[in-house]
Amino acid sequence: MVNIVSRYVIGLEEANRFDQFFASPYAKDFKRFWGFDARQGYDSGLFDVITFKNQVGRLPGNGEVGCTWSHLNVYKRFLEDSVNDDDILIVAEDDALIDADVDAMVLKAFKLYPSLGIVNLADGYMWEAHRQNPYYPYSRISLLSKFVDFKHRVGPYGGELTCTGLYAITRKAAQSILKILESNNDQPYWYADNWALFASEGGIDIYALRPGICNWAGGSTVADYTFVDVAYNWRQNDKASLIKRIRGSLAPRARWSNFKTSLEATKKHIAQMRAR
Repeated sequence: MVNIVSRYVIGLEEANRFDQFFASPYAKDFKRFWGFDARQGYDSGLFDVITFKNQVGRLPGNGEVGCTWSHLNVYKRFLEDSVNDDDILIVAEDDALIDADVDAMVLKAFKLYPSLGIVNLADGYMWEAHRQNPYYPYSRISLLSKFVDFKHRVGPYGGELTCTGLYAITRKAAQSILKILESNNDQPYWYADNWALFASEGGIDIYALRPGICNWAGGSTVADYTFVDVAYNWRQNDKASLIKRIRGSLAPRARWSNFKTSLEATKKHIAQMRAR
């Protein structure tokens, strides 16, 4: 039986954004979790920079290292809190402003998909909850995804899934990620939201909920950048001229790209259903 046993929100001590986070009635059961602040540097033994560079093609940012370790430390705490493989942890970052009954959606998602290990609940490319960004090509879920309520659906995704602003993870999935860490001498070589790596190397079923259910208080203080800022600034630039407003409203290339990504996710979904 699925059961939510832990809810943590990650933040940095001096950022002091918890008041905004806890202003949401849906955040009342979360507990503060202090993040790992690597923005001014970190011990070289804490991160496998070489493997990261070989896989990603660049060096990791200090904030990325801190973000990765913040989430790993949450998983370690979760293993202390939980007992059963299907126990659930909900993780948030302090710039997420939850705008829906996250517990109800998470429980419904894991009941709909018993093999699910992680469900991503936040849309890092969208500046507003309950909508998707039509102006930018990014991940989309399967057309066969199941509804958790009248507006939100959960299913396999196509494209690159990003954002650790709000997600749920089972104890079994958290253990799988920590085993990857252990197998590399406790040195991570990924950014926190490398969901594709966790799926391939950890054997974890990872789905996404769309539209996302978060508004945002601002950019990340743990990571060096945030896709929310990119999306918001893109939208603001779109207001610069009439031509850009029209082009942005239509966004034919992005819409076509997103439709193809949905088809990609649907094909993957069908293959999964046939395999079971």
